[in-house]
Amino acid sequence: MENIGCNLSAHLKRALVDDEKAKFIYINNFEVEQYWKPPETVGIPSVSIGNARLMVNRLEEQGVLFASPTDIVILKRPVSTHFLQYLQSLLECPDIIYVENSNPNLNITKDILNCQKTIQNLKELKNTNKNIYFMPYGCSEYEEKLSELTGIPLAVPSSHVFSKVNTKVYSRVLNQKVNIRQIPGGECDSVNSLLETYQNLKHYLISGERLVLKESLGVSGKGLIIIDSEEKFNKAIKMIEKGLNKKNNGKVSFVLEKWIRKTADINYQILIERNGKVIYYGAKECIVEDGVHRGHLYPTYITRKLDEELRKAGEKIGGQLYKDGYYGIVGIDAIYDQEDMLWPNLEINARFNMASYQMRIQENFLQNQGHALAKYYELKLSRQISFNEIFTLLENFMITTNGKEGFLINNFATVNAGFSKEGKFFKGRLYGVLMASNMDSLFDLERRIQIQLNKIQE
Repeated sequence: MENIGCNLSAHLKRALVDDEKAKFIYINNFEVEQYWKPPETVGIPSVSIGNARLMVNRLEEQGVLFASPTDIVILKRPVSTHFLQYLQSLLECPDIIYVENSNPNLNITKDILNCQKTIQNLKELKNTNKNIYFMPYGCSEYEEKLSELTGIPLAVPSSHVFSKVNTKVYSRVLNQKVNIRQIPGGECDSVNSLLETYQNLKHYLISGERLVLKESLGVSGKGLIIIDSEEKFNKAIKMIEKGLNKKNNGKVSFVLEKWIRKTADINYQILIERNGKVIYYGAKECIVEDGVHRGHLYPTYITRKLDEELRKAGEKIGGQLYKDGYYGIVGIDAIYDQEDMLWPNLEINARFNMASYQMRIQENFLQNQGHALAKYYELKLSRQISFNEIFTLLENFMITTNGKEGFLINNFATVNAGFSKEGKFFKGRLYGVLMASNMDSLFDLERRIQIQLNKIQE
């Protein structure tokens, strides 16, 4: 196994299509997981936050500082002129194709499929570029349809492979196969198996611990219930049974596990090449609140011993994923608990991850062993905010050249994604990476930026 510190783009192309000079068309179809879940599967109802889908669909803008200058990114809407000028002042950017008349409620792939002009442009690109490929965040039937329509091949496995290896059930089964430390729990494909697994775990509740019930294909904190009493478990079972009664031939796919009292959430990435070789990209500490991912902190405080354990686990996981037909980027969630135990595979995300989108920034701005925090700032707004207004507000903290400490914004579209009309409150997010020479300076920078951003919310 090899630890690579730079040039993700070249590694991806060599690993996936055996040509570093190939042209990739990046489709940043975040939350593609929704299309991997069989329609007959019964899940846990979740409360929909007003503009959450609008926000998720505009996360795609992070692709501008992710793709290499020789590649292409397709976006739903044009990047703000001043924001694009800012990005271009930091790094050389890829070519950008914009979809005409995009629907804010649709993900980028569905927007492309609904735009005949974009389809025609892609066909022309195929005719003038022999070695051109689609590189999606993850692959579903819609990316396969787009590939078929345009004649442009996918650089990743089939949607069938993606849907198979990205479930929490698959992660647990893999742990058993390759002998990776497993959280006490079980995989449940029926109400009876849920009840049986609960009986095996209920002694944790009696001793004051908690359990967690997870949908096999839940994402971003959705499809998860913390079980702290038998009453709560029984309510969850009734909810699932109610869902089954509403569906003909309904199915369930859950994981029920002991809740781990953690010291840290950790994410580490690997790249599986087409020949089966596994490359280890290292670990970042995840900032997780209420089951929702908020950002990454790196470098992590973990010891060399723990890093080596993650590396070995990644090699095992990558080997099994390759046997099951997967190649490409993989993000793996791990937990370090309060008893100093590392659980190396809580969940496999065989696709791009938020950490992936920080790698080109990391390559170009953090080679001198600095510290960084990738995160978003939540904004409560009643009007659209321009990039220039944000830049002016944060000008004293903004990174404008390589090697400087400060704040680098890598996604601005999410700030105004939820706007509907003047005076109506909505939530926006400002995504970026904070960089400093040490942790104290890093968190002081985070605090000072928050103080400034509060001024546009008053």
